[in-house]
Amino acid sequence: MRIVIKLVLSLFFCVFNFSLNSAFYFAGKDSRLRLKDAHGKLDLRAPIENFQGILEVGDDVFSQLSGQPIIFSEGTVDRNGSTASWTGHFDGSVSGGKMMLSGSSQMRAQPGMLFDGLLVSGMDNLIEGTPKFSSPIVMTDHGSELKFSIQNKLNHDVYLNGGRVTLEDTLSIGDDCMLLGNGVVDINNHTLQFPGKSSTWGGSLYFLSATDMTLNAHLTLTGQWYFGPDQSEGVLQGNGNVLDLSLGGSLVVQAGVGLGVTDVVIKGLSETQGTIVMCDSNSTLSLSNAVLHLTGNYTFTQGKLYFYGANSMIVTGTNVLTIGNVATIDGTTLEYDPLSLPDMHPIIPIVPDGVNLISLNNGRLICRPGSLSYGALLYMDNSFYQQNQHEAFDGIHRSLSFRGLNASNMTWDGRGFTMQFARGAALANSIVVAAGKTVTLQNVVLKDFSSAAVTLGAGASLLFGDGVTVELGSNESLSMTWSFTGQTTPSTIKGNGCSLNLDTLSAGNNVAIAVGSGEGASPVTLNIQDVYLQGLKGGVALDTLVADNYTYSTNSAYLASSNLLRCVDYTGIINLRNVNVGLTGNYTLSAGSINIYNDVCIQGKGYQFAFSSNGTLAVKSAATLLIDRNVTFSYDSSGLGARGLDASKNQLTLADQTSRLYLNGCTFYGTMTSPRLQTGVIVIDDKVFLHSEGSLDAEAIVFDSTSALRVEFLSGATMDVYGAMAHA
Repeated sequence: MRIVIKLVLSLFFCVFNFSLNSAFYFAGKDSRLRLKDAHGKLDLRAPIENFQGILEVGDDVFSQLSGQPIIFSEGTVDRNGSTASWTGHFDGSVSGGKMMLSGSSQMRAQPGMLFDGLLVSGMDNLIEGTPKFSSPIVMTDHGSELKFSIQNKLNHDVYLNGGRVTLEDTLSIGDDCMLLGNGVVDINNHTLQFPGKSSTWGGSLYFLSATDMTLNAHLTLTGQWYFGPDQSEGVLQGNGNVLDLSLGGSLVVQAGVGLGVTDVVIKGLSETQGTIVMCDSNSTLSLSNAVLHLTGNYTFTQGKLYFYGANSMIVTGTNVLTIGNVATIDGTTLEYDPLSLPDMHPIIPIVPDGVNLISLNNGRLICRPGSLSYGALLYMDNSFYQQNQHEAFDGIHRSLSFRGLNASNMTWDGRGFTMQFARGAALANSIVVAAGKTVTLQNVVLKDFSSAAVTLGAGASLLFGDGVTVELGSNESLSMTWSFTGQTTPSTIKGNGCSLNLDTLSAGNNVAIAVGSGEGASPVTLNIQDVYLQGLKGGVALDTLVADNYTYSTNSAYLASSNLLRCVDYTGIINLRNVNVGLTGNYTLSAGSINIYNDVCIQGKGYQFAFSSNGTLAVKSAATLLIDRNVTFSYDSSGLGARGLDASKNQLTLADQTSRLYLNGCTFYGTMTSPRLQTGVIVIDDKVFLHSEGSLDAEAIVFDSTSALRVEFLSGATMDVYGAMAHA
């Protein structure tokens, strides 16, 4: 039997049961099959295929359809006046009846359209419009796909069962809804809005092209969220909400993929609870205005952390965060919060275990509540770190440990900021350098620094490179060599009126302060100012000259002497400003130059200060060099002449008429190549001995008045002359 239903004709099924196995053909899209009464039942013994008309039902009539499916081909479902255009089918054989999308099918729902449920199979299925569901959407298996392009909130759960959800527009998930089970969520560079009330999500979800995921309430994750591998970076916007991983949740960033996390608190990081897994060294977690809250020790074994934008924070409490690759702070502030003050636990806010901890664009690491004095052990393992905040180290609450797991040579760049050190017993172990490692500090102020702050392993070295200021806060006795090596920017020892005692090194350490980077290097300059330089003795004899670069090896007999202030090559420069030099033995400077600024006094009864360098000893404008009572000042360049070089008599210089060499009851000694003094003022006070080894005019000590040199004898002063002296 063939029934053709015209446009103007409707077919009614009322209260009685009706079984139909005839073929239905509809002439147009306005043809209707109307189920008027929910008490009736239509049992389809054969499918209705290619349905292009209108199926009109009431609220509950779907449950009265049974049997074979109605297959829609651009048909329409009308439910109490709300319609949905449909390419799919209704399957009454499923318990309760199901509207189905079974591959390359679509449904466009008008406002108010309510579906009892939806079963999805096959690929390329699409829901559009403003549908509402009274029961969950169920996807059949991993071969099913459902695309969403809806303008209202999704008001019921979706059971993925391994299937794939793809966004064709923004998808907002209703407050009591979730994506359940395992499956793929292709955000397709659109926006996925999570529920607006607290929810708990499980299962394994694989997010693709996740450029905009937005939390709208507290979300607890007990399953795994995977990001990638088809995207360069996913973005999770938190809107200030909490993403709680403490019940075993995990964020997994696939190899080579980035995940950007903004305005969110990630809570529950722990080795035994929540995790963020970086799948390879190029996986990147970027954080802006984000908080990482540890509930246990946690390690990022690989991947990169990148802090940018608004300030972020790491909350460790008594736990330890370890980062296994690269952490970058770019133009922002990363705060570290140990949650207590002081925190006596060995907290590691950042442990670069094989890491470059990098600062870009003045990025900085600070500690709440405003100082890094508490609860932090900062490990350095690679070659570079930029400090961008005044930081404090006291050895108990906070230490800086250079382990060098991936580098033998490491550099800490302070970028002009201050490292504040404690005083007293708490100072020990503030800086620790592992055995065999060399660490260079540069561009940093070491405030209240002391040798006692430093612990060096066997064969380890701590060097002061470019732009280091060592600022004393109390009298200091050296227990290690202070080696200055910066070739670009001078470094400074600022005494603040304190004494710096060089005569306290352990046996066998023969250099207290060393200036220079070695043979063939560029000049290194050290400023020493406002300090009482005590315990200066020892020196090196002019024993072997290296002719090609004018550097010297030393006589082994002199190497037994300790506490040498030494330029390691002929290019080194030491600037003394307002310094008292206290000799405790004979001392020789055999390389480099000394410049005198302001007032410098050399003291030490019965001891000798010998200048035997190929450099200069220059008294600058408005400066005075005072040789005090019972000190012998020796100008000794005879070794240069003995080896056939032009041993200049002009290495001791006074800059102008405001420069003074003040001889106060001392001995001024010249060797066979004695100095020629020109310009400036020589002051003779008390009894002065002028002694030259030379007997010829060429060997004499010369006072050259032709260059406006003036010699002043104070009242009662005497000068006894031995050997050759000339007044030109």
